[in-house]
Amino acid sequence: MSDGDLPEIGDVMEDGSVFAGLSADEAERLYVMPEDADDTMKWNEANEYADKQDFGGRNDWRLPTAKELSAIFDAKSVESLHGTFHTASYDHLYASYWSSDKVVIDDDKEKTGALTMNFNNGAEGWNYTWSYGSVRLVRTEPVLKP
Repeated sequence: MSDGDLPEIGDVMEDGSVFAGLSADEAERLYVMPEDADDTMKWNEANEYADKQDFGGRNDWRLPTAKELSAIFDAKSVESLHGTFHTASYDHLYASYWSSDKVVIDDDKEKTGALTMNFNNGAEGWNYTWSYGSVRLVRTEPVLKP
C-alpha cells in the first residue's frame, strides 16, 4: 500500500491494529486495538493504562475522542471489528466506552466527567470519571497525500 492508498475499514494492519476509518476532517487515519482492555476502568485508570501500552511496537495509544468513538461505533460491525465490542444491554457501564473528552458537571472538582458512547445503541452521554467504563484504545497517523 502506498502512502496515498487507504486500507478498508476493518482491515488488520501489520502491527495488529485495525483500521477504523478517517478523522472527521479526513486528515488522519484512525486505528484501534483489536480488543478491549480486559476489564472496565475508571477514566483516570484508563488513561494510565493507555500510557503503558506498547502494542504492535507502538506506544502512542490513547483514549479516543468523542468524534473518534462515533466513527468506531459506525465501524463496529465491519470485518475484524465485528463482535469485539461490549454491547450488553443489561449493563450500561459495560457497554459504555470512555472518550478522552472531559466535561465539567459543575464547579465541584469531584463532579467532573468524561463523554462516553454506549455501543449497544450508539447513545452519547457522559459519566463521572470515578465511575467505570469500557476501554478501546486508538492511535492516529496523518493521511499522506500522493
